[in-house]
Amino acid sequence: MRLHAVRRFALVVRDVLRRQFQFQRRKNLCSNTVLEIENLRHLAVIAFGPQVWAWAMLYRLIGAVGSTEEALYFSTTTFTTLGFGDITLDDQWRLLSSFEGANGLLMFGWSTALIFAAVQKVYGYERRFSKDDSN
Repeated sequence: MRLHAVRRFALVVRDVLRRQFQFQRRKNLCSNTVLEIENLRHLAVIAFGPQVWAWAMLYRLIGAVGSTEEALYFSTTTFTTLGFGDITLDDQWRLLSSFEGANGLLMFGWSTALIFAAVQKVYGYERRFSKDDSN
């Protein structure tokens, strides 16, 4: 009889500690994952900057645009596939700008996929913890 009571007490203590640990882990997970998702977003934006600058400097080196400001403006609108059309390249360089647009489109798609995967991971953890709580 005493062995049964001790075992029962140990199970209750284990369940209480498990729930406390899961609550603390979920609380930390939520705040950490929001920060991780924000960091991913910032990293993507920071990664786009050097690429836009590299394309702009290429346009300046080949003489496709007049000034660095024009090159940066054209490169930004092309990389984001906005393409206002107020600055255009000569016929010999038009194909180059389409490569930059395709590069930008792929990079935005890649960063969106990364952020989506991070959010999906968060929801997967939440589902797993909610199943553990019901047990």
